Amino acid sequence: MSKRLDLVLLLLLLSAGAHAERIRFELDGLLLNANLELSEGAESAWLIIHGTRAHHGMEIISALQQALLERGESSLAPTISLGVSNREGFLGCEVGWTAGERYLHAEIDAWLDLLRSRGVERFNLLGHSRGASYVLRYINARSPADVSRLVLVGPQVMKDVSVSPSDRTLGCAADAVADADRPRLSDVSYRMDIVLGSDDTVAVWNAEEMALAEAHANVRLHTIDGADHFFRDLYLEDLLDLVLEPSLDLSELDREQAVALYVSRRTCPYCRRMEAEVLQPLLRSEEVPTGILVRQLMLDDAEMMRDFAGRSTSQSAFAEKHQSMITPTWLFLNRDGKELAPRIVGYPGPEFYSHRLEASMAKAAYKTDTSPHR
Repeated sequence: MSKRLDLVLLLLLLSAGAHAERIRFELDGLLLNANLELSEGAESAWLIIHGTRAHHGMEIISALQQALLERGESSLAPTISLGVSNREGFLGCEVGWTAGERYLHAEIDAWLDLLRSRGVERFNLLGHSRGASYVLRYINARSPADVSRLVLVGPQVMKDVSVSPSDRTLGCAADAVADADRPRLSDVSYRMDIVLGSDDTVAVWNAEEMALAEAHANVRLHTIDGADHFFRDLYLEDLLDLVLEPSLDLSELDREQAVALYVSRRTCPYCRRMEAEVLQPLLRSEEVPTGILVRQLMLDDAEMMRDFAGRSTSQSAFAEKHQSMITPTWLFLNRDGKELAPRIVGYPGPEFYSHRLEASMAKAAYKTDTSPHR
């Protein structure tokens, strides 16, 4: 489909006394709808993608936008057309939608371009329910450099971490989630938060699936006790408290801990190999020494981090200060930023690398006076 953005029809309706804009425009014959909540001076924005047959006005989406705005965060929530022009409200079960998914990437392209035209420089993408799958499929297809973080809220289980029956119905009987519709978590190199509700009966992850997800260094997995699939009321505030925290916060270390800091880039093929061949098996094995926190720093991630003193800094500036701009690199640091074991630079292959990484972690743990193994 043509990527031409046909602005034959552009309607902006400003809400009195608010930062809301109702946005409608035509993209190759389809009239699209969205709600924009713009916080003055914000250089980043959230693009929020709804779930199966849903729309931008549903409770969880509108509540997310309002809560983000109250925290000074801009957001845009579109209704994915699914091939239906001027779609508003839920898509009925009598209407097929899978063919309409072919418009998905072009529509997200258009919404991000609109935000860029408003001066937005960085983006976070949030997907709820099947919207999480849409986000991952878009990222895998496009890999935009100005996207910092992905947040998956109540997502279906990913193809490469699923150990459960694959067909799960989300709403209409025809909407079962088959393996072909599942993105692979391991294909995504962006920093990612996965947020689950303990009482969610739609997106149900078991303990083994959670462990497989947590074996990815770029993934933070959170479970909010008591929340269902829609994170109503105070559970929504809990969700935002989690995802608005910097993904990398070194000030969380205490004196009895050390950090094994993995310096990487999204565009580093050796990083992807090392993760698959060494890091993910290590994290799954639970052989990381007690007192060692494994954290990932991404040189090409625009998101700010907190250093050991709690100061906000860019990830690239922190790496440059520690002379670790080659990827992949492992640094083994204590609370004062002192190196406790020789750094590991580059990745020649899995032979001996796993032993070297485990030995360096054990040495760093020993120097913090913690037990070297769990």
